[in-house]
Amino acid sequence: MDIEKNNSNNEYVIVKALENGVTISAIAHEDSDTEMPVRLDEGELYIMRISSLLRGYKLRGEVELQTKLGIIKGDSNIIVESGHVE
Repeated sequence: MDIEKNNSNNEYVIVKALENGVTISAIAHEDSDTEMPVRLDEGELYIMRISSLLRGYKLRGEVELQTKLGIIKGDSNIIVESGHVE
């Protein structure tokens, strides 16, 4: 499988649910549409795109985040922000 290099300003984070019922909610800018929350069960993966189109994501539950900086484990509420301020 060939992997294309990501030349855009987007970052990606892989979320792995470590328990059933993990929820991921996108936090939109005031002028953007809100997406429905995603629910994951243990072992399921979700790829989040971090970009200026969203303020960030709110995660609830025990998760493992795989980022370009390494692996982060969390248990409770985590907010991943885009870093874009308007």
